[in-house]
Amino acid sequence: EFAKFDSTFLSQVAAENAYDLLIFQYGVNVLYKPEDKNFNWYGRTLVPAVKKMKNCFPDADIVVVSTADRAFRYEGEYKSAIGIDSLIKVQAAAAYQTDCAFYNLFVTMGGKNSIVDWASRNPSLANKDYVHPNHRGAKLLAEYFFQAILNDYQLYKISQP
Repeated sequence: EFAKFDSTFLSQVAAENAYDLLIFQYGVNVLYKPEDKNFNWYGRTLVPAVKKMKNCFPDADIVVVSTADRAFRYEGEYKSAIGIDSLIKVQAAAAYQTDCAFYNLFVTMGGKNSIVDWASRNPSLANKDYVHPNHRGAKLLAEYFFQAILNDYQLYKISQP
């Protein structure tokens, strides 16, 4: 979808607004087939989209956030999508290729089968669709993400002469 945005329009948005951080978080919707393991096609579309955003928003840093956990029913029980590791590798590679930061949301959630765990907790942190964190889970993820940014900023400050 990002590739369809007009570069002139995006550059105008950047000129009229002082963006210093853009966050790309997309992935659960890419995991729509339970047996998919190859997401190279996604990397081929993500890299140019991120490059376009970097060109249009030259003063902004970009963070590529991996997919969250997402489960399908395999052999009668819900488990993390079998292709999730492959997708995250593609997302991390795209961040690296475009000189962007990368944040692993899947690991932050707890890794394999975390969405199943989150949905079964009381109170739950995810919906029983095994795809979407609920408001409690989203708040927790936001807090973790914000803390990670603050931690990296503190490391950056320490490293400055």
